[in-house]
Amino acid sequence: VGDDQLDLLAFGRLVREARHDRDNGRPEPAFVAYREAIALWRGDPLADLPGLQLEPRVAELLMRRRAVVAEYADTAFALGRHDQVLPLLRRLAGTDPLDEGTHARLMIALSGAGRQAAALEVYRGLRARLADELGVAPGPVLRDAHEAILRGDVEGARPDRARFAASPLPVPRQLPGDVRGFTGRAEETAWLDATLLDAPAEGPAAVAVLSGTAGVGKTALAVHWAHRAAGEFEDGQLYADLGGFGAGRAARPAEVIRGFVRALGVPAERVPAEEGEQAALYRSLLAGRRMLIVLDDARDAEQVRPLLPGASRSRVLVTGRGRLRGLVALDGALPRTLDRLSMAEARRLLAVRLGESRVAAHLPAVDQIVVGCAGLPLALVAMAAHAAVHPGFSLTALAAGLRDPARVLTALDAGVEGPGIRDAFARSYATLGAGAARLFRLLGDHPGYDLDAEGAAALAGVPAERARASLEELAGAGLLTEHAPGRYAAHGLLRLYAAELASAELASAEGGLDGRRESAADGEDRVTFLSSARSR
Repeated sequence: VGDDQLDLLAFGRLVREARHDRDNGRPEPAFVAYREAIALWRGDPLADLPGLQLEPRVAELLMRRRAVVAEYADTAFALGRHDQVLPLLRRLAGTDPLDEGTHARLMIALSGAGRQAAALEVYRGLRARLADELGVAPGPVLRDAHEAILRGDVEGARPDRARFAASPLPVPRQLPGDVRGFTGRAEETAWLDATLLDAPAEGPAAVAVLSGTAGVGKTALAVHWAHRAAGEFEDGQLYADLGGFGAGRAARPAEVIRGFVRALGVPAERVPAEEGEQAALYRSLLAGRRMLIVLDDARDAEQVRPLLPGASRSRVLVTGRGRLRGLVALDGALPRTLDRLSMAEARRLLAVRLGESRVAAHLPAVDQIVVGCAGLPLALVAMAAHAAVHPGFSLTALAAGLRDPARVLTALDAGVEGPGIRDAFARSYATLGAGAARLFRLLGDHPGYDLDAEGAAALAGVPAERARASLEELAGAGLLTEHAPGRYAAHGLLRLYAAELASAELASAEGGLDGRRESAADGEDRVTFLSSARSR
């Protein structure tokens, strides 16, 4: 269904256009777009279906209309067209006789149209109703408008949107910048469209999970898709880096919720202190809204679950190195594991960053670079950066630097400033327990393409059940991929990193041996210690 077939979609498009013009200092086209959007309304939503009038989404639509009418009126006031919004404000005030924001705007419209007496009568009438029905006095919004009209200062009575109760709800736009020159991932993009954009409107919020090894491009895909789909989420986008495999402490759900709640317009002093109440407020604010929530670099399902909306029109996109099975099993999330780039996709990435002609002139070297980078986007981007800042270096020479296994990771890290490919792997490795870490180091010398629990048990000298648990832990950290049931593999760069770790540990152990030789009782002790060190 397109916006030429459904008034609600056309309304959303026109409001977005109006807000864009308003925010960019173009009140005239904003006024026209607002007027066209309001004209689409003919009575209340689903007025011929009385059984649905208490449906929360109907109430949310009415709130949206009220907010848009407020923006429309403010734009009209800025253009001096008070009389053109008078009939609309009268009708809206009649449907909610206690709404101070709408009545304040009605007073301003009347005063701007030269009808100060009528404006003051609106104030007196509402003041009396507030006293009789609620036992309260008019609030500052209404009092400010009243005082300005008494002074004859119609311009001074023009509303500041931040002071009016009928102001629109905040529309957060928290996505990081889009990825420049993003290429490939056509299948994964189509899957995200189907999973999140085409999901049923009823039931729990749709959740998509992108998982995969470090450097495979999960965040890049998530952010790129989110920018591409942002227009589908008229209530905004929330983003949080959960730091599950970051250099510092992983974010606590309560910390993220507090940030989201403030972004949704709740002042810090009104955020509840108790974490359960914060989560309840967060879900309440999302109810009925159409928002995209991107949760990047999740550690596990427990970190993500409190951040999921309840039954909602919102959508959630999660990235993580592990498979987050708990979200799939208990929360109905749909998973997708990102693989490394194909040769064609990797060539395209390099062509976008280095130029078509440079890549086409050295295709054999380009293919060697792709193989040396194991098709990993992070590694390819690093090599592309190295080649871009050294335009005089031939791609053939750069490819040669990836042929020596002992130099590959160093060559890749030379292409970036700050943390590189080793750092990305190290963050996953740092999360492992002792048994899984030892098995990973041993994989650096494993001659086969993959292994199962029995092979891992033989490699590590442990029972098969312990080996199976370590394999699962490695897969959960994104250091192995279960490419077939019960069979696990790691790409070439991870195997090189594992071999580096094993060599470093062996060197450390042998250094300790040298220090102990003088005090060793005999040669047998030394042989035993060396054997033990190599086993570790």
